[in-house]
Formats: sequence, C-alpha cells, structure tokens
Amino acid sequence: MLLFNTGVNIHITNNFNDYIPKSIINVSFKGFKINTGGGPVFIIYIGIIVWEVVGPGKGMLLIKVTYSLYIVNFLFKILSGERWYRNGGYLMDRSLIGKDSKYVTLVDVNKRGFFFW
Repeated sequence: MLLFNTGVNIHITNNFNDYIPKSIINVSFKGFKINTGGGPVFIIYIGIIVWEVVGPGKGMLLIKVTYSLYIVNFLFKILSGERWYRNGGYLMDRSLIGKDSKYVTLVDVNKRGFFFW
C-alpha cells in the first residue's frame, strides 16, 4: 500500500522492484538510518522509483519520484506530501495534482484514509 503522508520529507519503498534499475545507489555500507515511531530503520538503497496508482476513469497512472529510500520490511510505501508540494504538486479538494497540473489520483479519506492504490 502507498500512503500519502504530509508529515514526512522522504519517499520510502519496501519493494526493490519499484526502482528504475540504473538509478539505484547502494548506501547500506554507510549505515544511514532514520528514526520512526517504531524505532530506527536503516536505508539500503536510494534511487528513482515508479508507483502505479488509480488515475482518471479508473485507469492506472504512474508516479515517478526521485531520491526514494528502500527500507526492508517497512510496513508501507510512503509518498512524501512535503516533497510533492516542494516539487510543484498540490492537493485540490481531494485530488492529488502533479506539477504539470494534471490529475494524478483521488485522496478518498472516507474509503481508505490517505492510502492510494
């Protein structure tokens, strides 16, 4: 599951296959960690990832995000709201809009909270 979270400033994936292969940088030997509510977790890779979300008309749309962290066994994939906004994206009503002003997906809090699919 992909969580849109305005309280974090990093994108996180728990699936190595989300990465664009030639974008991956192994940082496991550097011991980078982030602190979470469940304690510290260690970053294995950084790179560009692509996620599929339900777009307009129920078709699938791709979201590509850079400097994304790979953390083994992390519970969710996280799309940083802060980074989304800083890169020119925004929320309009309940719609997530990309920096190109195109509709990306719906934030449907009543059905699924801030999770996308």
